[in-house]
Amino acid sequence: MSTFPPTSPTALTQIIPAFVYKQYEDDDNIQAFNSSFNTLAQNYLSWFVDINLPIYTGLSGSLLDWVAQGLYGISRPALPYGSTNAIGLINTWKVNTILVNSYAVSGGISLFTTTDDIFKRIITWFFFKGDGQVYSITWLKRRIMRFLIGVNGVSPNIDRTYPISVVCSGNGEIAITITLTNEAGITLLSAQIFQAALASGAISLPFQYSFSVTVINGLISTGLYNNGGVLCISPATGYPVAGSLPGGSIYSNGGVVSVVPGGVHVAGPPVYFGITAIALLALGGLGLPWAAPSVGSGQLWVPGGALGGEVWVA
Repeated sequence: MSTFPPTSPTALTQIIPAFVYKQYEDDDNIQAFNSSFNTLAQNYLSWFVDINLPIYTGLSGSLLDWVAQGLYGISRPALPYGSTNAIGLINTWKVNTILVNSYAVSGGISLFTTTDDIFKRIITWFFFKGDGQVYSITWLKRRIMRFLIGVNGVSPNIDRTYPISVVCSGNGEIAITITLTNEAGITLLSAQIFQAALASGAISLPFQYSFSVTVINGLISTGLYNNGGVLCISPATGYPVAGSLPGGSIYSNGGVVSVVPGGVHVAGPPVYFGITAIALLALGGLGLPWAAPSVGSGQLWVPGGALGGEVWVA
């Protein structure tokens, strides 16, 4: 397999020079004009060769957008993440937690910044041909691994895909699990962006199947994992369940880490994904922020605030 991206120009580097007809060879003015024309033409060609427009991995900013749209037909996509939850309909809230006949929406939709690095990875997802065109589990795992560790869309040597698990069910649902380990070199942010890119359709996969992505933080043993921006506990029965817990307590809502509504919110120091399940349970949820922290920071927060609800990972 050839090196990707190419390390040398793939186009012609020299023009075919214009020449003067025989009958004008002795005209100094025409020869000077012809020589200047060839020099200018070579300068234009050299500029195009040096900037290597088709090799998008070396471009940035507006030039990258222009080439991606003009040559490859791809625009820089938005990468949304998060969800909203409407509270007010019958059986969507607990008694005495909101006013009767009121309506509230918790959560929200935020956007990852589609940097040049991420945009190039998306282009490579569509146009890298080294794995062939036949869909298989190996094809999918290599493609995911390339997206996660291929900085600026470059294809590194992928000799193992152990951090990527793909499980297929009989009804066409395919569960992708990404395990973060020190050895794999996959960052939490790249895994979260991959989740968002797949969910939003920014990267394509066979339409016959439905895909879901789960990220497990294996960098340290925490008992918690990030499922599309929502903090979850494994096993799901490892936390107390809602009942007589006081407001602000942490509990498991079917495996989703949540905060009991109520209590007095007191802003505390930032809490990040990587905290252990036991430590978070002891800390409680009253100090977690209600407004979304910066995207990709890994900080924990609670959309909906006083209404309680799920704990999210920024």
